[in-house]
Amino acid sequence: MSARKRRQADREEQSFTPLPISEADKALFGAIAQADGTMATANDDGTLQIGRFTLTPTGLRVSRGATREEWEDVGKRLRSVGKAWVWLVADWMAYGQRQWKVTFEDASLLVGRSVKTLYNWSSIAQNVDISRRREKLDFSHHAEVAKLNPEDQTYWLTQADAKSRWSVSKLSQAIEAWLSGAPPTPSTEVDPYGAKNFNRNARRVARMVDRVGAGGQLNPKEIEKTLRNIEIARAWLEQAETMIRQGVDSED
Repeated sequence: MSARKRRQADREEQSFTPLPISEADKALFGAIAQADGTMATANDDGTLQIGRFTLTPTGLRVSRGATREEWEDVGKRLRSVGKAWVWLVADWMAYGQRQWKVTFEDASLLVGRSVKTLYNWSSIAQNVDISRRREKLDFSHHAEVAKLNPEDQTYWLTQADAKSRWSVSKLSQAIEAWLSGAPPTPSTEVDPYGAKNFNRNARRVARMVDRVGAGGQLNPKEIEKTLRNIEIARAWLEQAETMIRQGVDSED
């Protein structure tokens, strides 16, 4: 980075008012309630407090009397931040490229990642829109579908995000078999087009519809799960329509 760019970055940093940690935490990852109902709070020194655990820029401090529930809460937050961090850096890099034509070399000095890593992350972020990303899947799952068109990305991410979540390797094998037109084999995938998974979801939705139609009630968890099954079924039907129009037979 040139001396002029460094001076400009210093001026921008001095004039920038950072979002408080507590607000950024809620905005990015949500507030995870602990067993006693307390929330993560920001300390005056910029650290984050979760019960008797203090998250600092250089590590974790633990006060006497920490509970198992507090420890688990910290783990959940670290997992969320860890998975989200790659996406945040990827989108940050992609935006810098579009907005100011920032080079990967300059960005690598700011974020501490190699040029090659930033290039790969940025490419995936630009090809997989945020609306299609799945929170429960890893960044590597999304990397496997980045080369596909949006409709196919939605379909395969939906398949991987089903109840028996696919590994990255399983998703990669299924996509490669589908792209090559090879018949499914036990070593790749027994249900390459997801028809069996669609049938299972359709039956689950039908049972809930029958219950409501008979005057029954659904609890919040059942409603959430049913709406999720409807979303999965809708994505499959859209993919099936595309395949049928292209003359590709879906196997049941």
